[in-house]
Amino acid sequence: RIQILFEEMSARLRRSFTSDLLKLGVAEKNIQDIMDIHERFPDLSPYECQRKYRIEENEKVLRSLNMGEILSTLKPPKRNKIISVKPAKRVKVEPTLPTRRSSRIAGLGVKVYCPEKDNIEINPATPTYRIVKPKIPPPYSHEINSKEAESILEAIKHDVKPPPNSVAPLISQLRKATLKESGVVKVCQARISAMDIHQGNEIIVASGSKWGDMGVCRYPVNGEDRVVAHVKYHQDIVSCIKFREKKIFSSSYDGYLKNFDPEVKKETTVFKNTDSWLRYFDFTSAHTYVVGDNLGQVMQGDLRCDSSKFTQYSSNGLYKNSLWSVDSNIHHPNYFLVGGASGVVVMFDVRNNKEHVTQYNRSRTINSAFFDGVTGRKILVTCMDDTLTTLAVKDMSEMHSESVTKHDTYTGRWLTKLRATWLPGSSEYFTVGSLRKYPRTMTMYNASEGRQVLSISDEDLMMSVQSIVAVHSATSSIIGANASGYNYIFTQD
Repeated sequence: RIQILFEEMSARLRRSFTSDLLKLGVAEKNIQDIMDIHERFPDLSPYECQRKYRIEENEKVLRSLNMGEILSTLKPPKRNKIISVKPAKRVKVEPTLPTRRSSRIAGLGVKVYCPEKDNIEINPATPTYRIVKPKIPPPYSHEINSKEAESILEAIKHDVKPPPNSVAPLISQLRKATLKESGVVKVCQARISAMDIHQGNEIIVASGSKWGDMGVCRYPVNGEDRVVAHVKYHQDIVSCIKFREKKIFSSSYDGYLKNFDPEVKKETTVFKNTDSWLRYFDFTSAHTYVVGDNLGQVMQGDLRCDSSKFTQYSSNGLYKNSLWSVDSNIHHPNYFLVGGASGVVVMFDVRNNKEHVTQYNRSRTINSAFFDGVTGRKILVTCMDDTLTTLAVKDMSEMHSESVTKHDTYTGRWLTKLRATWLPGSSEYFTVGSLRKYPRTMTMYNASEGRQVLSISDEDLMMSVQSIVAVHSATSSIIGANASGYNYIFTQD
């Protein structure tokens, strides 16, 4: 009876083992061979028995091919000789200068230096930024020749024409302005950082670059050849340029405010403060001017006095960073505006340098703040928070927002800051550069409605951002300046 039970159990295990082999995909003709392996190795699982069966079958195939005899006839592979490399001996480097030893470890006391007794010369710390001045490559001369000077002087001699009474014809003419190949003029060797145009009968454009050079372009009129004169009397970025009384005034980061007289081909230092970078300036009267610098200082000087003498205005702690804009009110000459990195537009009265009149706050840097030239009662503010704001001035004592226009102003590091400027003879329209990628444009907005009324572009010739935009009302032309030293002059056909 025990034998019968054992045979039944063996048959049951055999059926289970056979079922597992079929699940593994074993052919029925190979099941008996695998079962024989299982009888020899009862501890192996169905999968292990199948694997061992395959190994044995592969060995039979190799023996049938006489692979052993073939391998014995082959030469053993050559082994590369291992060459031992001895490490190089370390050379002890003797210090060329005396090394600093720890007084604490050596057990020495603290040594106190006295400059008077020990004859130690103490030099004040100097900023490392902008110590090395960029050198100007040779293509342009720093001297302006007589022919260029006579041509430019002849054009500047003409009096400045008043702005038009109505801007509607001017805007209509600007819509028809086109750019020719002759209107793309290389005036500077590097990025144009400042530009101004002479509002006379002819187009005269003065542009300053980040290398301190200045290019003055007289655009062709009546078929004449254009004239471009290059001068250099600044050692750093030209921050602001203005035409005034047949002269060209310019300020720079080198701390100088100078004027260039084309008639005598010489420059004169108007203001000097080498302890700071001059950011912007404007004239408050026929002889007085106001300058803002990178330290937040507002200074007033006189053309008739020494260049180092000035009056400083107090902002009561509102400005501790760079001032990016200074503008005077031509209808109310006693008042002027400043704006800068602190995000505040401040109005000053030249008769009181102890405190400011009023202020307007924004959350980001103020690129510019300009009075309109018609009434002097509106202010156009360009801010780095992507807004162009129009402020209304009440009794020259209060400023409040009138309209806000959304416009991308984030120029970054490599482009000159965008500054919206009033259209000549208008307190309703203004022009500004655009960061639109394609096509590159110069735009005009309606201040009260905050809508774009004009977009000027040329897909073939103008393929860069025009950071500075100005309008020449006498010839109904619009001029832009880019970061490669070029002026783009759109004129009438």
